[in-house]
Amino acid sequence: MDQSLLVSAPVFEGLAADSFFILNTRAEDPRPLIQNPNVKCLASINATPIALEMLGKPITNTIILGAFTKATGWVDQWQLETVIRKIFGEKNVAAFRRGYDEVSMYYFR
Repeated sequence: MDQSLLVSAPVFEGLAADSFFILNTRAEDPRPLIQNPNVKCLASINATPIALEMLGKPITNTIILGAFTKATGWVDQWQLETVIRKIFGEKNVAAFRRGYDEVSMYYFR
């Protein structure tokens, strides 16, 4: 989620306990931005400049997917890279890896 949505939309409404929250932000320490007791893990990455550098467009989906994959552990990194490579090509695999490698995680419990 882009940081600007934190103040413009009810992003925490209905958030389940022990949730993961993926945030696209340039904040050095994003923990003060998240004031919700249901957030178990905040995964933070400044995805927009990475997208501009690697893809030439501010499309952050693949980078955020890399951050999500590392933060949750729900999806196997290597299997997902295989699928991304097959459908979207090497440039998107590299963007995914940047998201995976550069995400910062903060645990609240």
